[in-house]
Amino acid sequence: MPLSTSGGCRAPFGRSPVDIHAVRHAYALRPLTQDVVTALNDKATLAGIADAAAAIGHAIATGSTP
Repeated sequence: MPLSTSGGCRAPFGRSPVDIHAVRHAYALRPLTQDVVTALNDKATLAGIADAAAAIGHAIATGSTP
């Protein structure tokens, strides 16, 4: 998939673009922050995904408010 200069990928079939940096952050299992969650889904909150993240062993960044 071609990368845009804004750091996102062009989405096929009219879907929203994805922030490749946020995807890499999550894929590398780095602790999630509100910024990363928002970049992946602008309707999601860190508090809203905290239990799901914990259930799969994904950490929440220290100092972040879930």
